[in-house]
Amino acid sequence: MPADPPPKLTFDEKVNEQITQGSTTHWNLAQEVIITNEDKLRLCILKHIDSLTVRASWVAPVSLFVTFATVLTTAKFRLFVLPAATWRAVFVLGTVLTFLWSVYAVRRAYGAKADIDTLVGDIKLIAKRDGE
Repeated sequence: MPADPPPKLTFDEKVNEQITQGSTTHWNLAQEVIITNEDKLRLCILKHIDSLTVRASWVAPVSLFVTFATVLTTAKFRLFVLPAATWRAVFVLGTVLTFLWSVYAVRRAYGAKADIDTLVGDIKLIAKRDGE
């Protein structure tokens, strides 16, 4: 009785066979698992959400300051609904206020210590307390 011919491999199976013949597989599956309650996780995230969003809160005031300063230095104010001096005063006031707001926002963003690693560290502390 003749031997059965070997099964025909599909293209994908042939490629897979060629790749796996000369390949070495490295496994890195060590993980750290954190187990805690949903309500404690929510409280921890709520505590950190302000600190995490503060880091990007400087963009709006700095953008407005640059806009007001650009208008103030390049525009020639004229009478339109209000006198030219009033328009100039509005933009001077806007420039000063947005500059102060920008300084406050940049200092606050620079001083924000919270980041993702801090958040994860606090979640680990909560989980550790839950386990005790």
